[in-house]
This record gives sequence, C-alpha cells and structure tokens, in this order.
Amino acid sequence: MQPIRVLKAVMVAATAAVIGWAVLFIVRNYAGSGRCAGGACPTGSGARTGLAFLFAAVGVLGLFGAVNWAIGKGCWPKRQVWGVLAPAGLLAGLLPGWLLYDGLTGGRLDLQWSAARDRPDTAEALGNWSVGSTLVQARGNGLTAYAARDGAQRWQRPAPAGESVCAMSDRTSGGTGLVAFGGYLKPCDTVALVNLSTGQPVWQQKTDGDPAVIKAADARIALADGTAVVAENGAVRGLAAGDGAERWKRTEAEGCRVAAVGASAARALVVDRCGTDAFRLSSLDARTGEESWNSALPSGKEVHVLSAEPAVVVVDGKALPFDGRGHGRAAIPLALPRDYIGFAARPVTRAVITGDVLVTAVTPDWNPAPRSVGAYALSDGHQVWTQHFDDEVSALALRPDGRLAVLTRDGGGDGTIRPLDVRTGQSAGGIEPLTGEDSLIGPWSVELFPDPHGYVIANRSLTGDYPPALGARR
Repeated sequence: MQPIRVLKAVMVAATAAVIGWAVLFIVRNYAGSGRCAGGACPTGSGARTGLAFLFAAVGVLGLFGAVNWAIGKGCWPKRQVWGVLAPAGLLAGLLPGWLLYDGLTGGRLDLQWSAARDRPDTAEALGNWSVGSTLVQARGNGLTAYAARDGAQRWQRPAPAGESVCAMSDRTSGGTGLVAFGGYLKPCDTVALVNLSTGQPVWQQKTDGDPAVIKAADARIALADGTAVVAENGAVRGLAAGDGAERWKRTEAEGCRVAAVGASAARALVVDRCGTDAFRLSSLDARTGEESWNSALPSGKEVHVLSAEPAVVVVDGKALPFDGRGHGRAAIPLALPRDYIGFAARPVTRAVITGDVLVTAVTPDWNPAPRSVGAYALSDGHQVWTQHFDDEVSALALRPDGRLAVLTRDGGGDGTIRPLDVRTGQSAGGIEPLTGEDSLIGPWSVELFPDPHGYVIANRSLTGDYPPALGARR
C-alpha cells in the first residue's frame, strides 16, 4: 500500500475519532458522571465543556477535509472512506476519549438513600449521633437508627408514653448515648443510657428535674467515659454508666442554677447561672466530681459547651476557650444556624475544633448566610486563615484522612463537599457535588458525618421538604 494512502486513511480515522470524542463529551456532560445537578458541577466541568465544542468544530472540519483528500484521484473509493475508515476511526477513538473524559472529571457523590420526609411537616429533627456504621437521629417522639451504607432502619425507640425527647448528650461512649425525656410543660427528668446497637436502655431513671426548664433544652445532660452527668434542680449528679448509681453530687450555691453541662472522656464542665445573666464555668473530674478550677464567664443570655477538651464555651455567639488552669484565652465569633432552637446534640454545627484551632463559618454583617470559613487560634483568637465560597456554608466536619470537609448549599438545596487543608485553608482535592435528587440540603441546621467512602448528612429542625437524613457515596 502506498504511504500516501496510509496517511490519508489515518487522517480520516483520526478526525472521525475527534468527532466521536465530541459526541461522547456532550452526552456525558448532560447524562453521565460529569453532569451538573442544580448548578453543582464536578471539578473539570469547564474544561470538558470547552473541549466538547472544540472537538466538534475541529472534527467536522477536519473530517470533511480528510475525506476530500482521501477520495482524490488514485486514492480511496468514497464507499470505503465513509463505510470503513470513518466508522473504524470513530469506534477506535471511544476508549481513549472515555479515559480522557474521566481524567478531567473530579469526584462526585451519588445519593444512595434518603429517609422518608417527616410528616407532619412541623416535625423536628433535633440531634444526631454517628456511631460506627450507624446514624442515630432524635426527633421529639423518639430515636431512630439508620444504617449509614444503605439507610435501612436498624431500630426505633419511642419516647415513654406522654413524654418526648428533651435532651441528649453531645458525645457517645462505649456504643451508648445519653438521652432525656419529659412531659409537655414539665421538667426534663427521665434519663436513659441507650445501647446504640439495639436501641435498648442500659438503664433508665427519674431525676430531680429543674422545674424552671419545661421545654426542650440541650446542655442538661452529658456523657463522659463511665459517667453520666445530669443537671438537676439545684445540683449536678454523676451517675455510673454501668447501672445509673450515683457516684457524686455537686450542690449549687445559693441563687445559682445549672445552665449547661458538657463532658469529654475524663472531664465534666458545668456552667452555673447566678443571678440574671452572670455565668461561672467549673471543670470537674468526671469520675469523682472533684473541682479542678473555675472561671467567670461574660454576662449573656445563651450559653453552651462547645468542647470539654479543650474547654470551649459559647456565650451569645462567641466561643471562649480556656487553658488547663481555667484562664480565658480569646473570644471568637461564631456563625450560629439561623433556626437556632436551643436543643441538639451539637448546638453549633458550623464549627469544629482540631488541635489548638477552631474552624468556623464566618458571617459578614451584611449577609445572614455564611459564605466563608475561618480558622482561629484558641491561644489568642487570631485568624490563621480564611476561605470564601460562592454558596452558603451549611456544615463542617473533619474527615477520617484529617482534611476538613465543608458542605456548601446553593439556593435550590443542592450540596457540594469542598475538602480543605486544616492547616492552611487551601483546597485539598477536587470538589464533590451531591447528585441524584433535588432539594436535599435544607436551609436550616445541617450536620455532616464523613466516612472513608462518603458522607451521611442530617437535616435538623423543620425537615418537611427535605429528608431528615441521607447517605451519599463516591
């Protein structure tokens, strides 16, 4: 075969392959792994769109030029050009085109499951625990456990008759979680330690509930390793996790009431409200109740324990970290959820603590929806870094690999995970849009739970138009 005939055959096949790439890119952009869901596009979408148009223009013009050259005098017959060379080139180019497309396409999270919408739509999802491969969600009427992989309901525990969930610990320990129940306009006084594998109580008992607290309120109970810490009427008690027996009791000073409690593995933090709006923070040994230090807090209306180790307390939207001797170190502003309802396992979902750094959503004065994330040193409150996004920041979480996962939400309820380096705030990988269904991420309070293969996302508060929980995997 003459070299010129071989060259012409190669040109026809190559330009036909380019047309095949154009078709492949266009189809996959709109119906495959590269499609955008409600504006959430995987990394590389701009390059793929541009290449689709480039391949189409170059391929059409190049193919007709190559065909005219190939069927010139003494060369390939027209039937062989259109019937053999062009189709062969198109088919041969599909695999390279597919690999090129995948190489340009970043990660994507595909919806695997979503829990049924709450009915009536006034139902409230109050708080969540993530334990191994299980998500436990608290609503007013009880606890429900979902398998993180497929959303299958593992167990359900209703609240006692005539009562509803009114408090839950912010942490779990040894596969158990602490939850409290109370009647309508009655104290939150029934406390149970629940086995989160089965939903069965390890123990359940009545406590001396504070009659001044007659609505759902977090921060009334906490769980250390081996000890349940319960705020009561004029006292705080430490109960043995094994059987609920009293280990220690701390009586409040005259004129003071317990405003909040929190716990780490070995420490219990107690916030007392003395008078109208004066607070005092005390650090106790969770096993014995012995006080190691106490410190005055600024006056305020709302107080929550963000972390017991290191000690960080939130007063009226500002995080106040303390060192190991109870000395205040800084005041860091937080972006609180817009539907702040004063009850949840995590009262602040858009803040995480890693090492000696607090990472939180940042809200400009002119915009109630945070669109930035900032990291602050707990030592003195100085800003270490900040990162801005076009969409609203809905939740933050630390991934198993140490990176920070930022869940952003657009106006239509579509979410995108954006991994950041916790040390610098710089992007630490391609974005991962959540695809498969519209209106997944609610505009209110959201919690994010990463695992090595994807995420479980829980919507809190009024979830009627959004699933209470959903799972997405890579």
